[in-house]
Amino acid sequence: MVQELIWDIILGETKLFDFAIYIEVVADSEQELNEATERVVDSLSTANAEAVPLEKRQVESQDALSPLGDDSIKSTQLMQETAIGTMFPFIEPVITDPEGIFYGFDTTNTPVILDRYELSSYSKAIAGTMGSGKTFAEKHEMYHRLMMDPEIEMLVLDPLGDFVDFANDLGGQVIRFGGDNTVNPLEIQRGIDDAVDDPFKKKLRSVMELFRIHFSAVAEQSLSKEQEGILRRAVRLAYLQYGITEETATHENTSPTIKDLLDILAEIADGGLPSEFLELHGDANDERVWPEIDQLETRFRDGDEQYAYQLLLGLEAFQKGGENDNLTGRTNVELDNRLVVIDMSMFSDTGQAPLFMHVMFDWIYQRAASDHDRRTQVTIDEAHYLLRREATTDMIDLFIRHSRHFNTAITLISQTVDEFVAQSDDQSKEAAEKARNVYNLCDIKQIFHHESVSDEMIDFHDLTPSEQTFLTTAQTGEDGGYSEFLLEVNEWSKPLALHVNDYEVSVLDDDLDPWEYLAENRYIDADDAGFLAAEGRLDEYEIPESVLEKVDLNEIDKEPETDEAVVENADRERADVETEYHERDVSETVEASQGATAAADEGAEEPHEEAVEEPHEKGAEDSRAEAAADPEDDLTTITGIGETYAGYLAEAGVETVGELAVADTESLSEETSIPLMLLDEWAGAASSMCEPATASGEPSPTTEVTTDADD
Repeated sequence: MVQELIWDIILGETKLFDFAIYIEVVADSEQELNEATERVVDSLSTANAEAVPLEKRQVESQDALSPLGDDSIKSTQLMQETAIGTMFPFIEPVITDPEGIFYGFDTTNTPVILDRYELSSYSKAIAGTMGSGKTFAEKHEMYHRLMMDPEIEMLVLDPLGDFVDFANDLGGQVIRFGGDNTVNPLEIQRGIDDAVDDPFKKKLRSVMELFRIHFSAVAEQSLSKEQEGILRRAVRLAYLQYGITEETATHENTSPTIKDLLDILAEIADGGLPSEFLELHGDANDERVWPEIDQLETRFRDGDEQYAYQLLLGLEAFQKGGENDNLTGRTNVELDNRLVVIDMSMFSDTGQAPLFMHVMFDWIYQRAASDHDRRTQVTIDEAHYLLRREATTDMIDLFIRHSRHFNTAITLISQTVDEFVAQSDDQSKEAAEKARNVYNLCDIKQIFHHESVSDEMIDFHDLTPSEQTFLTTAQTGEDGGYSEFLLEVNEWSKPLALHVNDYEVSVLDDDLDPWEYLAENRYIDADDAGFLAAEGRLDEYEIPESVLEKVDLNEIDKEPETDEAVVENADRERADVETEYHERDVSETVEASQGATAAADEGAEEPHEEAVEEPHEKGAEDSRAEAAADPEDDLTTITGIGETYAGYLAEAGVETVGELAVADTESLSEETSIPLMLLDEWAGAASSMCEPATASGEPSPTTEVTTDADD
């Protein structure tokens, strides 16, 4: 070791430096100084470093600490330059992208604000055990990105239903399969990255991969070469039936469906030839299509009927009423929200999740590739379903490589890093290599808690021993109020801790209700109450009466009128008007004679008399009426008090500016849950508003009531 160091010095490959560390300890008293010094010495001793306090050399120590490079203490030792480099980790670049998202605090409690759209690849990979906080972190980024970018569209492939409550809390759209929602896997769209790859060939590969997944995962068998050949020809015939070829202009035609494909297989199973049974759709160009159909027909051989029949048996799930009939018709799914979660949790225990994940990813891929104007962010939970298949991984690879071209970011979430970088038992070597390459293409990697760290994971990330320990001991969101993870962005990495406020937790955590949080903290106003009433959820929360009084529940409960009801109401109103005018004609003569008598009586003098009203307790409506009569006495004239806070104060008996000026703010704070600091500020403002009336020296106006007895 020493010999190697000597040769490195001789060859100029390294250098030696005089090195020393001086630590200044500052305290307010001698006792505190001694205690602090002892703590520093103990801390350094745990790292096998010996610290010696300087005695009576304070002046020299100040010279050594100053940035002049003058070391008069000279308590140094020789150290190699690479070793010295490890002694200066004190300054790290601050990551604060102008349009970035808060990812967490680093070890110096500095916030890391990162914008994925400033990187060469917009894509990100997240890995961590269940409960580690990886899903929560992704929801946190989505939540803030939705607030920052009013035009962004977010799509989530959710095989376990982990994002459903999140979408509902934010007013998003949840698309569930198992009902009437249908997606056509054979649909092809015009303009799909034509400059990148042949969209027709890509669609054919995707469709064939769909059936391979079905037969291997659901039917528990693989396609024979003969079966795959028949299926490939049937798929080509289905597209040709609608006039769709490699020519991109034909991609505007109506696309075939799996039902069309099943019908073609049934004809082949009956021994028919395409020229005998194929009827072209109106969009098809006969001159362009029939030569290709005739060419395909020459490939059919005796015995193909048997293979077609076997395929029909294996594709029984796609028939009407089968478990996959949601993929048989035409697409009827409409995306009408900025946040759309595609819930596939009903397939999580059936083995069909990979199939539907493939179909929906292909559908999203086509949508993003054909519309570059709007920024899209795609999140794929349980991404290992897709990474096991070589063809699907190829599609993800292409998606990430052209993320800038598509104006789309993709986030892949999985349980462990090994699902990206290590080969699994049910994965081919080629598919594992492609999955590893996909992971490498992601510029951002968030690694949460892992039970263990594999050799493949260490090699890929070049993890140091301290980083390995950090990942196996990282705080999980399930066990504490925050989560820890290792953030790696291209050439740098650092451990972070994600802390969020209580309201965000209520929005992002599936077990919590953000409306309940708002109700408990009295943040709900009349508009919020109106929304809850329209949703039929008003009774679920404790909302102050002062807020409910401002909501017109009758208007909300009113059912929209049908056309027949509108006509009926119009006829009724017209009849009422006619009746009113008829009654008015009949009574005009009587009113005229009574008017003459009343005019004669007006000249008679009556003793002046005023009624004395019984005193009554003022209610909330009286207070509002008085406030309207005297706007200056309205609590909302004080800066910071809106209708909601005014309602809380009114419930506590403080309804005017004058009452607030003399109120006991401490007891008022306990009763209303309004922070004392705000109440003190408002009470001071109320006092200032009341001072001019008494400072002018004018007597306060009084009301005198006169009765008959006084006269």
